[in-house]
Amino acid sequence: MNIDTTTKATIIKDSNVTSLLDQHAVVLLDFWAPWCPPCKAITPTIDLLASEYPKGVGVGKVDIDQNKSIAEKYRITSIPTLVFLKNSEEKERLVGVHSMEAIKKILNSLLQ
Repeated sequence: MNIDTTTKATIIKDSNVTSLLDQHAVVLLDFWAPWCPPCKAITPTIDLLASEYPKGVGVGKVDIDQNKSIAEKYRITSIPTLVFLKNSEEKERLVGVHSMEAIKKILNSLLQ
């Protein structure tokens, strides 16, 4: 997988989204764009989550401009959007900027 040194999350491209889903039962996909101020605001939270859940959760960042097919597959209409998957099935979705606690609550429930 391609890892961007500016983030601890996996940078998702069309070719490696399946790999991330195959490697982790629980996956958080952060749909974003570089021109989106709220997306930039949530990036530190996503990076911290990637550090805190290094083995239990796959954390991926999907640039919607670079990966239109993935954004279409997950029906992304606003960004930032966080999609929570368990066993490759969507379980939760948050749109907009949310607190670390709100995101962790969902991740922890999916890990049980």
